Amino acid sequence: MAMKALRFTIGAVVIAATTATAACWYTGQRFEDGFSSAIGQYQHPDLAIQLVEYERGLFSATATTEWQLKAPNETLSFHLTHQIKHGPLPAGKLARLESTLVNEQLPEQLVTLFAGQPPLRIDSTVYLSGNHQHQLSSPTARQEIEGVEISWQGAQGALAFSEDNHRLDAQLDIPGLSLNDGHNRLQLEGMSLQADSHRPIGQRFWLGPIESSLQGLRFNDPNESFSLQGMKVSANSTQEGEQLTIQQHIALGSLTVDDHQLHDLRLGIELGRLDASSMSRILTILEQARSQQEMLALWEELPRLLAHQPYLALTELSGRHNDTGDAQVEARLDYLGNGNLMAFNPNSDILLDASFEAAAEVVKAIIAEQQRMELLRLAAMLEWDTRSEEFEILLEQSIRAQQNELLERGLVVADGDRWRSHARLEDGSMTLNGRPADALVGQLLQLLF
Repeated sequence: MAMKALRFTIGAVVIAATTATAACWYTGQRFEDGFSSAIGQYQHPDLAIQLVEYERGLFSATATTEWQLKAPNETLSFHLTHQIKHGPLPAGKLARLESTLVNEQLPEQLVTLFAGQPPLRIDSTVYLSGNHQHQLSSPTARQEIEGVEISWQGAQGALAFSEDNHRLDAQLDIPGLSLNDGHNRLQLEGMSLQADSHRPIGQRFWLGPIESSLQGLRFNDPNESFSLQGMKVSANSTQEGEQLTIQQHIALGSLTVDDHQLHDLRLGIELGRLDASSMSRILTILEQARSQQEMLALWEELPRLLAHQPYLALTELSGRHNDTGDAQVEARLDYLGNGNLMAFNPNSDILLDASFEAAAEVVKAIIAEQQRMELLRLAAMLEWDTRSEEFEILLEQSIRAQQNELLERGLVVADGDRWRSHARLEDGSMTLNGRPADALVGQLLQLLF
């Protein structure tokens, strides 16, 4: 009985070991096929990836890939080494990878900065479902290189892709970077990026929100200074039926250039009612076109892009100056045509609505600066003494005359300490602050077209 049980146990162990070995071989083969296939299928005009070598064992493998990134004036080339473990792994996992940059392929200054450590490491997990996740990390570094003190506070990131690579969740955090040569200093603090995006089947564009933020950026040299605080940039693309909407918004807590300081800066732009399928084809053309003849396909695609009468809106442009007050602008341009660009008629195919509001002191300050620059140019031509009392009197008169002209012509309307203006162009006719202003239509269309 005992011998029978022993033989049964040994048989079970052998079967289990054989099965585990076969499973490891299978997962190793499956991962190698998927790894090679993914690299072979990847296509991008500015980034090429090539598998240099792949050596597979029973439980693990090693690989090297070459990456070539096209920069404006050169092609950057570097290698990644991959340590791959494909068995035995917990249920649901196909493989784990440790990928690092090869220092021999990097600039000498970068190798010196990180004291021989790999500047980037990627820890990846690939699941049997096809989903894959990646943890990115860069170590802290502090060195003086060629007279510049560099302080890098490292970086951490995470990427998660769906099986078909049509969904992406991403996050990247860069705590800080400082460059100081004793005269000039650049300091970046608290940079982050988040994305939750997906790409519709058969389309080239991505939908969903992307957000980035920057806690602070400062630059100082003996002659000038620049800083911004609390910057947030967000973008979002949405699709409803066949219509695509693209939105972007930028917010700044404060912006300082030398002695000038602005607060609560906002910029919002929206492009809506674009034909989604046409936009996808246009992106494909832009990626693949290599000649002027191929680029002509863009012109043929434009009527389809305009099929739903798209619009461009400046949803917000605003800011506040400490000494003078705030200002804001909103505008929207609608295309009302049928997509036939050869028969485009601005009198019937365009609708424009724009409004402006600001503290009176802001408008006066803008006028004062514009008039000062004009008089300084004139003074340089006529060799006037710009430090004389006569010059200051002339400047004051010019500023007052420009302000009065804006009010008298009805270009702006005074409402207490606020100045406002509203313009609308419809059916080829313009109104400004509720009054006909067709004389401005020609000037406006020249600016737009």
